[in-house]
Amino acid sequence: MRLHLWDDAFVGDNLHFQVGGFPKLKEIDLTRLNKLCSVSIDKEALLGLEHFRFKNNPQFKELPQDLHNLKILQFLGLAEMPAELVDSIDPAKDGPCHWVISHIPVVQIRQIVGSKFHDYSLRRIPTQ
Repeated sequence: MRLHLWDDAFVGDNLHFQVGGFPKLKEIDLTRLNKLCSVSIDKEALLGLEHFRFKNNPQFKELPQDLHNLKILQFLGLAEMPAELVDSIDPAKDGPCHWVISHIPVVQIRQIVGSKFHDYSLRRIPTQ
């Protein structure tokens, strides 16, 4: 029900979820995949996905437009992701990709703001 890929467990630049793939998967967590640049999701893949998290993937600069097809997705979390990705979905910055996440009830951004473990900010991107 969960797929967690951490610390270069996947070393490609594009992760592709194919038609019919992972029908019972509820949660995906992609963390510290240093070469990951993009994710593509076929229209009939990940139909049961509820939570999607991206953390500290430095080459990942654009959110997949295919997220728009994940109709029951309840939570999208982005932590320590490139600023250009975060800005692209932020309506306060006229983010051109906000439409991709507009159906997701909770979109949360976590950014480091200092050197200590608890020096981070959390904010929500308004949707719906």
